[in-house]
Amino acid sequence: MANASPVIDNIEGLLLKITSPLNTNEDPNFIVTFCEKVNVDLEGPQLAARLIAHKMQSPQELEALRALTLLEACVRSCGRRFHSEVGKFRFLNEMIKLVSPKYLASHTSERVQRKVVELLYSWQLGLPDELKIRDAYAMLKKQGVVKSDPVVSETAVSPPVPKRKSPGIFDEDPEKSKLLQRLLQSKHPEDLHAANRLIKSMVQADVEKSERQLRWVSDLDSFLNNCKLLVEMMASFNAETSVDELELIDELAKQLESSRPKLFRMASETHDGDEQIAEVLRVSDEVNRVIDEYKGRFPVGSPRRPSAGDARLLMDDDVIVSDVIAATPTDILRDQLVSMGLGEEEPPPPYSEVSHTSPAPLTGPAPLTDPAPLTG
Repeated sequence: MANASPVIDNIEGLLLKITSPLNTNEDPNFIVTFCEKVNVDLEGPQLAARLIAHKMQSPQELEALRALTLLEACVRSCGRRFHSEVGKFRFLNEMIKLVSPKYLASHTSERVQRKVVELLYSWQLGLPDELKIRDAYAMLKKQGVVKSDPVVSETAVSPPVPKRKSPGIFDEDPEKSKLLQRLLQSKHPEDLHAANRLIKSMVQADVEKSERQLRWVSDLDSFLNNCKLLVEMMASFNAETSVDELELIDELAKQLESSRPKLFRMASETHDGDEQIAEVLRVSDEVNRVIDEYKGRFPVGSPRRPSAGDARLLMDDDVIVSDVIAATPTDILRDQLVSMGLGEEEPPPPYSEVSHTSPAPLTGPAPLTDPAPLTG
């Protein structure tokens, strides 16, 4: 069942489940449970930061990306204790290694490096109290590792951690608050019992609301990550795209399609005054846009690797076909007939020579030179 609570209840086991590249069905409930465990456990932030630092340096791109996605969710949902852990040079150095040419950059995929830079950039804006994050990002720019600031969404800069604007749960429903006050002032035992039941129900409703908001934050973040990954994979789609990548493109499109009913339900369950309604609508628009782009790119359904004929369309169109076609059996037979005096000595020119003066060959732009290696 999709909404069932995960059976795994320890940080290590949840991390393995969330980041495993063998896990084809991502369940956001695991991320929600992971964040809850980090908040509850005394050593949760330290343990989570250490485990995530190890996983984000995985040589498997998918595992590393999932670790960074989990890291981003923790920064959004786990509060100041976790912020202080990622704001230490000990943790920041592990992220810097992924983009530094001196360390792991040559063994780290472009997507992972881009995600690391985006996180550091958004944190140095969204977590102004963590000065070491700002210093680390400034150092990367000074050394030339980061050429320009990445483009990130406003929600990435200001993590939408669920916050209650009202003073407390007893002020959210004025009618229930008045009833509770009246019951508490009564001297009848049955009224005091009723007040106790009302308090329990209000507390339970508030807990459920907070849990729902936390799940929504995780779900919306997952939807946006899927959108971004699908757009990147469609942009890099070509004749050399592997079978695994084709399957991943198809799976991402199916996951986004299945997220539409959930986004609709989120919007219908959100009140007009709720601060999350704008984010739900924004994510819904992005999901619809990416799905439309996918259908426009692959109108027949699942993507397939381009055939040899398709691939030829990607080449320069000034290639002369007659130069690369070998002599056919018809050419050999014609030569034999001519030697016997039974054929034309000057056969008609081939099709490629009948046309008028050929245009000058197309020339492309001068090749780009490789940039000088980064130092520092």
